[in-house]
Amino acid sequence: MQLILFIPVITIDFGWIYWRLDSEARRRGRSHIRFDEGTGELDTFDYYHASAMTLLQFEPSGVKPTSRLMKTLFVIHGAMMLDLVALTLSRAIGLASGG
Repeated sequence: MQLILFIPVITIDFGWIYWRLDSEARRRGRSHIRFDEGTGELDTFDYYHASAMTLLQFEPSGVKPTSRLMKTLFVIHGAMMLDLVALTLSRAIGLASGG
């Protein structure tokens, strides 16, 4: 149950963080995230998609962090997702062994 509840929350939260930080940087003429060439005009969904891809892959395809801040956030996001899966797995093993 924890896995089902926490994965969408973490995905939405990090998508929102990516969107807020990158959109502010783009207003100033820079960017924290570089998307593939064929994405066209960016909207909020692109950032949530990048966040979801971090869950499914170790390195999101189609998105590259371009600043130290965003690289750090990608690492933290990946570590949180790995930790969540490990905690859920350990809890499942504990329940299966009768503990």
